[in-house]
Amino acid sequence: MLISTLTISIIIYIPSIPKSIHYVIGDTAKETMYAPSDIYYESHENKKNNKEKKQQTKKNKIKVFTINPFINETILSNINETISQIQNQNTLYINPQLLKTISITSKNALITMPQQKLQKIKKQTLGATRKLLQEGIKNKNSYIIKKTITKNLILQNIPQQLSKDLANIVTFHIKPNIIQNNILTQYINQEKVKKINYEKTKVKKGQPIFYKNDVITKDHIILLKEISIYKLKPNKQRFFSILFITGLLLFILNRLTYIFKPTTNKIKFILLSHLLIALTCALNLIIINLNWITEGISTYSLIPIAALTILISFLISPINSLFVGIITSILLTIMLNGSLPMITFLLFSSITSTLITSSVSKRSNIVLTGYILGGFNCVFIITTGLLLFLVSGLDI
Repeated sequence: MLISTLTISIIIYIPSIPKSIHYVIGDTAKETMYAPSDIYYESHENKKNNKEKKQQTKKNKIKVFTINPFINETILSNINETISQIQNQNTLYINPQLLKTISITSKNALITMPQQKLQKIKKQTLGATRKLLQEGIKNKNSYIIKKTITKNLILQNIPQQLSKDLANIVTFHIKPNIIQNNILTQYINQEKVKKINYEKTKVKKGQPIFYKNDVITKDHIILLKEISIYKLKPNKQRFFSILFITGLLLFILNRLTYIFKPTTNKIKFILLSHLLIALTCALNLIIINLNWITEGISTYSLIPIAALTILISFLISPINSLFVGIITSILLTIMLNGSLPMITFLLFSSITSTLITSSVSKRSNIVLTGYILGGFNCVFIITTGLLLFLVSGLDI
């Protein structure tokens, strides 16, 4: 069992050993290397241009200005207070320069005005001022402010002289309310830098990365790092994890075989279970070396796990077939760095084939079983593909 565990663990681990290149700048290439796929990388020249582009973007800083609501409230409060002070004949706290701009007629009108009408005029004056402030005032232009407020108040049936004097009060208190928003300015400029379209160099699939006897340059090293084969080391932790899991699963398999005693021919059972590992290992090597076979196809759909479980079910027993199918599915998922769709397919395929063949006795039924199993696999693969497509579409 120890030898079997070690052998199977090594077979499972072999595809995980990374292809590594240890060139340094100035070395001579021992062989021509071709791009395994389309590669986009930032060359030395690209980095230089991108750095200049980033600096230029930061230099052309965008300043964001917003209206300060606190300034608006202060202006409106001061206007309201000034009108109230004139009405109450409490002019001691009113600025003398402002007081000179208000006619005696307007002062008397405000002093003798009924409270209800005064409140209405206050509301109209503050409303006109608020409307002006909401548009934003960056530079104070007294003439335009006075003209705008006067016109607005006259349109609201306030006497012309009183409208002019109220406009004088507004013009005196009003001030620029547009200020630079530092937080928003920083955020906008950071986003601007993030959205820079940086230059990248493209190497097409099959195009030489470097030729034999070429001198390795910095760009070559960048390319090797981009395709993740530069100075990689085998993952020892992964090997020992596989060794532990494989040993545990084989131990469970042996215990179950002993408990249920489904067969006395244990040699045939062990040979068949090891045969699947050998076949799938060979399949994996073919897939690695002939990428065109699986282009657009899920790799796990080519694993003949159903064939193994059918053979074990016929030659030994369905219970053995079920155990081997489940355990082998787990081992193969580890070997091929599989995902949830892969282990689901392997488990369902092995369990389905075991259940279908458990009661088959005629040759015609075996052919029918193959059709049923093939149909199940097709439906499963298509359904999984559609679900993955929908999920990727939602992520976008």
